[in-house]
Amino acid sequence: MTTTLNTNADASATTSILLIDDHPIIRSSLRELIPAQPGLEICAETGSLNEAYELITSLEPDIALVDIMLEDGIGLELIKRLANSATKTRFLVLSAHHDAIMVRKAKDAGAAGFISKQSPIVDIIQGIRTVQEGQAFFTPASLTEPGGSDKDSDPTKGISSLTNREMQVYELIGEGLGTSAIAKRLNLSVKTIESHKENIKNKLQVHSASELLRHAMQWAMGI
Repeated sequence: MTTTLNTNADASATTSILLIDDHPIIRSSLRELIPAQPGLEICAETGSLNEAYELITSLEPDIALVDIMLEDGIGLELIKRLANSATKTRFLVLSAHHDAIMVRKAKDAGAAGFISKQSPIVDIIQGIRTVQEGQAFFTPASLTEPGGSDKDSDPTKGISSLTNREMQVYELIGEGLGTSAIAKRLNLSVKTIESHKENIKNKLQVHSASELLRHAMQWAMGI
Protein backbone atom coordinates (compact mmCIF):
# COMPACT_ATOMS: atom_id res chain seq x y z
CA MET A 1 0.00 0.00 0.00
CA THR A 2 1.29 3.43 -0.94
CA THR A 3 0.95 6.48 1.29
CA THR A 4 1.86 9.89 -0.10
CA LEU A 5 2.44 12.63 2.44
CA ASN A 6 1.95 16.28 1.67
CA THR A 7 4.04 19.02 3.25
CA ASN A 8 3.99 22.81 3.24
CA ALA A 9 7.77 22.99 3.61
CA ASP A 10 9.82 24.77 1.00
CA ALA A 11 11.05 21.95 -1.26
CA SER A 12 14.25 23.83 -2.06
CA ALA A 13 15.21 23.80 1.64
CA THR A 14 14.38 20.18 2.39
CA THR A 15 15.63 16.72 1.57
CA SER A 16 12.74 14.57 0.36
CA ILE A 17 12.78 10.92 1.39
CA LEU A 18 10.82 7.95 0.08
CA LEU A 19 10.36 5.09 2.57
CA ILE A 20 10.39 1.65 0.93
CA ASP A 21 9.85 -1.10 3.50
CA ASP A 22 7.29 -3.92 3.67
CA HIS A 23 6.96 -3.62 7.46
CA PRO A 24 4.34 -0.95 8.36
CA ILE A 25 5.70 -0.60 11.89
CA ILE A 26 9.16 0.31 10.53
CA ARG A 27 7.65 2.88 8.17
CA SER A 28 5.53 4.29 11.00
CA SER A 29 8.56 4.73 13.26
CA LEU A 30 10.63 6.38 10.54
CA ARG A 31 7.69 8.57 9.57
CA GLU A 32 7.69 9.94 13.11
CA LEU A 33 11.44 10.24 13.64
CA ILE A 34 12.82 11.53 10.33
CA PRO A 35 10.64 14.65 9.83
CA ALA A 36 11.49 15.71 13.39
CA GLN A 37 14.97 16.52 12.05
CA PRO A 38 15.54 19.95 10.42
CA GLY A 39 15.43 19.92 6.65
CA LEU A 40 14.11 16.37 6.23
CA GLU A 41 10.68 15.31 5.00
CA ILE A 42 8.95 12.09 4.00
CA CYS A 43 7.34 12.56 0.60
CA ALA A 44 5.77 9.07 0.33
CA GLU A 45 6.02 5.49 1.54
CA THR A 46 5.34 2.00 0.20
CA GLY A 47 6.12 -1.65 0.80
CA SER A 48 5.93 -2.58 -2.88
CA LEU A 49 8.80 -2.71 -5.38
CA ASN A 50 6.54 -1.84 -8.31
CA GLU A 51 4.92 1.07 -6.50
CA ALA A 52 8.34 2.28 -5.38
CA TYR A 53 9.49 2.39 -9.00
CA GLU A 54 6.43 4.48 -9.94
CA LEU A 55 6.95 6.84 -7.00
CA ILE A 56 10.61 7.41 -7.76
CA THR A 57 9.95 8.16 -11.42
CA SER A 58 7.05 10.51 -10.61
CA LEU A 59 8.25 12.24 -7.42
CA GLU A 60 12.05 12.01 -7.86
CA PRO A 61 12.81 12.10 -4.13
CA ASP A 62 16.32 13.02 -3.06
CA ILE A 63 16.77 9.81 -1.05
CA ALA A 64 15.10 6.41 -1.23
CA LEU A 65 15.46 4.46 2.02
CA VAL A 66 15.14 0.86 0.82
CA ASP A 67 14.68 -2.46 2.60
CA ILE A 68 16.05 -5.54 0.84
CA MET A 69 12.93 -7.72 1.00
CA LEU A 70 9.72 -6.08 -0.27
CA GLU A 71 6.16 -7.32 -0.78
CA ASP A 72 6.63 -8.17 -4.45
CA GLY A 73 10.37 -8.36 -5.01
CA ILE A 74 13.84 -7.57 -3.78
CA GLY A 75 14.91 -3.97 -3.15
CA LEU A 76 18.30 -4.47 -4.76
CA GLU A 77 16.57 -5.03 -8.10
CA LEU A 78 14.93 -1.62 -7.79
CA ILE A 79 18.28 -0.01 -7.02
CA LYS A 80 20.04 -1.81 -9.85
CA ARG A 81 17.32 -0.70 -12.27
CA LEU A 82 17.40 2.97 -11.29
CA ALA A 83 20.82 3.78 -9.81
CA ASN A 84 22.42 4.44 -13.20
CA SER A 85 19.37 6.07 -14.76
CA ALA A 86 18.63 9.76 -15.13
CA THR A 87 16.92 9.94 -11.74
CA LYS A 88 18.46 12.23 -9.12
CA THR A 89 17.42 9.83 -6.36
CA ARG A 90 20.21 8.24 -4.31
CA PHE A 91 19.63 4.92 -2.58
CA LEU A 92 20.31 4.08 1.05
CA VAL A 93 19.68 0.47 2.11
CA LEU A 94 18.20 -0.13 5.56
CA SER A 95 18.29 -3.85 6.34
CA ALA A 96 18.10 -6.36 9.16
CA HIS A 97 20.94 -8.27 7.45
CA HIS A 98 24.03 -6.20 8.09
CA ASP A 99 26.93 -8.44 7.14
CA ALA A 100 29.55 -7.89 4.47
CA ILE A 101 27.77 -10.10 1.93
CA MET A 102 24.65 -7.94 1.78
CA VAL A 103 26.71 -4.74 1.89
CA ARG A 104 28.66 -5.93 -1.14
CA LYS A 105 25.46 -6.84 -2.99
CA ALA A 106 24.03 -3.39 -2.20
CA LYS A 107 27.18 -1.65 -3.44
CA ASP A 108 27.16 -3.73 -6.62
CA ALA A 109 23.53 -2.79 -7.23
CA GLY A 110 24.41 0.91 -6.95
CA ALA A 111 23.44 1.84 -3.38
CA ALA A 112 25.20 4.86 -1.92
CA GLY A 113 24.96 3.54 1.62
CA PHE A 114 23.93 0.71 3.90
CA ILE A 115 22.61 0.94 7.45
CA SER A 116 21.65 -1.87 9.82
CA LYS A 117 18.14 -1.73 11.27
CA GLN A 118 19.87 -2.26 14.60
CA SER A 119 21.52 1.15 14.25
CA PRO A 120 20.32 4.11 16.34
CA ILE A 121 18.24 6.79 14.63
CA VAL A 122 21.24 9.16 14.76
CA ASP A 123 23.06 6.85 12.31
CA ILE A 124 20.08 6.80 9.97
CA ILE A 125 19.87 10.58 9.98
CA GLN A 126 23.62 10.90 9.48
CA GLY A 127 23.41 8.41 6.62
CA ILE A 128 20.65 10.37 4.92
CA ARG A 129 22.56 13.64 5.19
CA THR A 130 25.86 12.08 4.07
CA VAL A 131 24.32 10.41 1.02
CA GLN A 132 22.45 13.59 0.13
CA GLU A 133 25.80 15.41 0.11
CA GLY A 134 27.05 12.97 -2.53
CA GLN A 135 29.16 10.78 -0.27
CA ALA A 136 28.91 7.08 0.61
CA PHE A 137 27.76 5.98 4.06
CA PHE A 138 28.23 2.52 5.54
CA THR A 139 27.84 2.06 9.29
CA PRO A 140 30.52 -0.01 11.06
CA ALA A 141 27.98 -2.74 11.88
CA SER A 142 27.15 -3.17 8.20
CA LEU A 143 30.80 -3.88 7.39
CA THR A 144 31.11 -6.80 9.79
CA GLU A 145 32.35 -9.97 8.18
CA PRO A 146 29.64 -12.65 8.42
CA GLY A 147 29.80 -15.48 10.89
CA GLY A 148 32.55 -14.22 13.18
CA SER A 149 35.72 -16.30 13.36
CA ASP A 150 34.10 -19.70 12.81
CA LYS A 151 33.95 -19.64 9.02
CA ASP A 152 33.30 -23.41 8.69
CA SER A 153 29.96 -23.17 10.54
CA ASP A 154 29.02 -19.83 9.05
CA PRO A 155 25.41 -20.04 7.77
CA THR A 156 26.10 -17.24 5.29
CA LYS A 157 28.94 -19.08 3.57
CA GLY A 158 28.22 -19.24 -0.16
CA ILE A 159 25.36 -16.72 -0.10
CA SER A 160 27.36 -14.19 -2.08
CA SER A 161 27.14 -16.55 -5.06
CA LEU A 162 23.32 -16.50 -5.11
CA THR A 163 21.59 -14.50 -7.80
CA ASN A 164 19.07 -11.88 -6.69
CA ARG A 165 16.17 -14.22 -7.54
CA GLU A 166 17.80 -17.09 -5.67
CA MET A 167 18.37 -14.76 -2.73
CA GLN A 168 14.69 -13.84 -2.78
CA VAL A 169 13.66 -17.52 -2.74
CA TYR A 170 16.19 -18.22 0.03
CA GLU A 171 14.79 -15.38 2.17
CA LEU A 172 11.26 -16.73 1.78
CA ILE A 173 12.40 -20.23 2.72
CA GLY A 174 13.85 -18.66 5.85
CA GLU A 175 10.45 -17.16 6.62
CA GLY A 176 9.04 -20.69 6.63
CA LEU A 177 7.24 -20.60 3.28
CA GLY A 178 6.88 -23.83 1.30
CA THR A 179 7.46 -24.23 -2.42
CA SER A 180 3.84 -23.55 -3.44
CA ALA A 181 3.58 -20.48 -1.22
CA ILE A 182 6.84 -19.07 -2.60
CA ALA A 183 5.65 -19.70 -6.16
CA LYS A 184 2.41 -17.83 -5.42
CA ARG A 185 4.23 -14.95 -3.72
CA LEU A 186 6.66 -14.49 -6.62
CA ASN A 187 4.13 -15.29 -9.34
CA LEU A 188 6.31 -18.12 -10.64
CA SER A 189 5.65 -21.80 -11.30
CA VAL A 190 6.29 -24.47 -8.68
CA LYS A 191 8.74 -26.09 -11.10
CA THR A 192 10.73 -22.83 -11.34
CA ILE A 193 10.92 -22.52 -7.55
CA GLU A 194 12.05 -26.13 -7.25
CA SER A 195 14.79 -25.40 -9.78
CA HIS A 196 15.90 -22.34 -7.80
CA LYS A 197 15.96 -24.40 -4.60
CA GLU A 198 18.19 -27.01 -6.23
CA ASN A 199 20.58 -24.30 -7.41
CA ILE A 200 20.64 -22.79 -3.93
CA LYS A 201 21.39 -26.15 -2.33
CA ASN A 202 24.26 -26.72 -4.74
CA LYS A 203 25.76 -23.28 -4.12
CA LEU A 204 25.42 -23.53 -0.35
CA GLN A 205 26.54 -27.16 -0.32
CA VAL A 206 23.51 -28.41 1.58
CA HIS A 207 22.05 -31.80 0.73
CA SER A 208 18.41 -31.91 1.78
CA ALA A 209 15.30 -29.76 2.00
CA SER A 210 15.40 -29.85 5.81
CA GLU A 211 19.04 -28.75 5.86
CA LEU A 212 18.24 -25.91 3.46
CA LEU A 213 15.33 -24.83 5.66
CA ARG A 214 17.53 -24.82 8.77
CA HIS A 215 20.25 -22.90 6.92
CA ALA A 216 17.77 -20.29 5.62
CA MET A 217 16.10 -19.87 9.00
CA GLN A 218 19.50 -19.28 10.64
CA TRP A 219 20.11 -16.56 8.07
CA ALA A 220 16.66 -15.03 8.61
CA MET A 221 17.26 -14.90 12.39
CA GLY A 222 20.75 -13.44 11.92
CA ILE A 223 22.56 -16.30 13.67
